[in-house]
Amino acid sequence: MPTKIDYIRKTLLGLYILSLPLSTAANNILFGLIILFWLILGDKKDTWQKIKNPLVIAFYVLYATFILSLLWSENVHQGLLILKKEGFYLALPIFMSLMKKEEIEFYLKSFLIAMFISEVSSYLVFFKIVPPFLHATQYDPVPYMGPTGHISYNPMLVLSIFLLLYFFFKKGGNLILKTLSAIFILTMTINLFITGGRAGQVAFFFILILALMQFLKPNFKSIFLVFFSVSAIFFIAYKGSTIFHERVNVAIENVQNYKQNQNTSVGMRLATWENSLRLIKDHPILGAGVGDFYKDVQGYGKVYTPKAHLLSQPHNMYIFTWAHSGIFAFLALIAIFIIELKGYFIINDKYKSIRLILSALFIIIMFSESYLSVHYTKILFIFFSAMLYKDLTFNKLKKDNS
Repeated sequence: MPTKIDYIRKTLLGLYILSLPLSTAANNILFGLIILFWLILGDKKDTWQKIKNPLVIAFYVLYATFILSLLWSENVHQGLLILKKEGFYLALPIFMSLMKKEEIEFYLKSFLIAMFISEVSSYLVFFKIVPPFLHATQYDPVPYMGPTGHISYNPMLVLSIFLLLYFFFKKGGNLILKTLSAIFILTMTINLFITGGRAGQVAFFFILILALMQFLKPNFKSIFLVFFSVSAIFFIAYKGSTIFHERVNVAIENVQNYKQNQNTSVGMRLATWENSLRLIKDHPILGAGVGDFYKDVQGYGKVYTPKAHLLSQPHNMYIFTWAHSGIFAFLALIAIFIIELKGYFIINDKYKSIRLILSALFIIIMFSESYLSVHYTKILFIFFSAMLYKDLTFNKLKKDNS
């Protein structure tokens, strides 16, 4: 029977994931309270066992490569800022030890409630029911998560749409919940295309295909339905959403005219990728050093792309990790997703499909942004990974291999 301590623990975790899309300040305060709770009442022995979890070890190895690369970094101050930013990885076993499997649905619904509030706020601005507030504009109505909130908001919307599909197709589910899920699948999909996050919009189509292939019977009819649905959504969004229409056209134009004009939103990203790959080619083992990435890439830019304004990071988690901390950091990053995908095949429970979508979503979106460095999506991935892989062990991985 749950105790008052269990109630406090569960409530703190539920409020933590609920606050993530809504308030950075509240989210940070709740994180502090969760750590304080763990220090006073947490099961330290269980946390130690969770440190032996293969997923935790992969994250810790990744973070260790960042620390080691500080040794050959000239800009130690910048390196320490990055280490501080990525230090959240270390909390993974704490979250694993605090969560209980029977509470997963509670946390999923807490996250969906937060995204519902975000969605309603976005529509209120979009339809001019309320004037733009916080960071929202009429053109890009995303009030929360900072001035570039759409970067994190749209991937969160994609995950929310999948979770709603999960509840809609769930066997024996409540009819009211299924009806609400169907309604919000529609409204969140529309909301996805009236806001400006291209990474989330691109990922949506891949995730929708993957999701429907899981929930529908694998036959010609379902395959036709999947690809018809995806094509229809793209056509309607392209014709009906000003921001989506413009951003698709701008992206195509930026790529086509890259050689003539590199100082476009896509052009600067491509130029930064190009010079980051040169850095990796020259320093494949050790990288530039965790604090020296920007300085070193700027040096390549002066030689190879002198007219381009390079970005402070390449907006690609794979390139960024390898460039600043070397090949072992890159391999540790890849190991995280290999372990999660193996976990998808090993752990057979009702949350199996969510594991696949979580990994697939981040694998896709990290080609266009360093999403495990972005505050909101980093926390989202850590929280969901802790929840879904808390009981993964090396023994289970070995049994699967045999």
